[in-house]
Amino acid sequence: MLVGDWYPEVPVGFRSVEAASYPTIDLVCALGARNVFHPAIALRYWREGRVSFQGKRVWLIEVEPDLSSATLGLPIGQLFVYKTLFKRDHSGASIAGLGVVCEEGNVFVELACKELAITLWKLA
Repeated sequence: MLVGDWYPEVPVGFRSVEAASYPTIDLVCALGARNVFHPAIALRYWREGRVSFQGKRVWLIEVEPDLSSATLGLPIGQLFVYKTLFKRDHSGASIAGLGVVCEEGNVFVELACKELAITLWKLA
């Protein structure tokens, strides 16, 4: 079980490119001693450096309730893109792990997650 500061919908890519909108990581957990759940934080605060993961160990987590054939590899692909962008935006943070949360597992996704060292949490 992960414990720490939880941030939903964390934007990524804002230090790499200028765009009208940015992709967001569903959840980022900055590991710590107790659970603290933060509300979504506006992009401008991330850009201004008011919120930072400097010196923190973090988990990047995607939530994909339905792992049907239409969304089979979606969360895994997203994690690798978001990991790349996150490292550029937060170079002082270290990524402790990657995870996918789903309602029900899928044997193909489970196999890929195991091979790629991605933790899979099944809620059902």
